[in-house]
This record gives sequence, C-alpha cells and structure tokens, in this order.
Amino acid sequence: MVTNAGHAGTTITTGWDLRGLSTDTKPTGDEVPNGSTFLEMDTGNVYAFDKANTQWRQL
Repeated sequence: MVTNAGHAGTTITTGWDLRGLSTDTKPTGDEVPNGSTFLEMDTGNVYAFDKANTQWRQL
C-alpha cells in the first residue's frame, strides 16, 4: 500500500497491486484497500477488491 500526504493534512491511500497463481488464496482482511488488484499469473485473469462486499471481482 502506498500512503501519500494529501492536501490540508488528509491522507491518500492507494490500493495494492498483487500477483499470484489462481490456486493462491486472495487476501480479504480489513487491511486490503478497496480497489486493490490481483493478477493471476497462470491465467491472466485480473480481479479488483470490492471492500464493501469483501470479495474479489473479475475485471
């Protein structure tokens, strides 16, 4: 995760860019930022994390 200092003391947090295999368990904990991406290197499928529903959605 990348955290940058924002305007007027706010914090801007960007999502994670993860890679792994289709057989790997994708993280779903509270620490995973909304919009993080996961690339399955063996299939080429890309997923984005939907934090509100705690699930990975294929793009």
